[in-house]
Amino acid sequence: MWAGNRWSLVGVFLEDSVITDNYAGGTFILDGNDYKEIVEFHSAPEYLGQTVPLFLEIRNDTLVQIWPVDENGDPVAEHHYMEKWVRMKSE
Repeated sequence: MWAGNRWSLVGVFLEDSVITDNYAGGTFILDGNDYKEIVEFHSAPEYLGQTVPLFLEIRNDTLVQIWPVDENGDPVAEHHYMEKWVRMKSE
């Protein structure tokens, strides 16, 4: 979720039938497709205080988010994640 200059996420991970809470939030900076999250709270304490760079693009009804990225904003070739969110059309 985004509001103003703040972001947050809430969810759970399911791995090998173990459910783990996942939550985080803080502020963000967006410059073109260069997106950085400044982590103020997180369910994994090692992320606290970090600035996490991501690639973010909005095309029509689709938002694409990729991480981790290098200092140029390019996905790390050997290991990265991509999320695609598509707005649902109402009937």
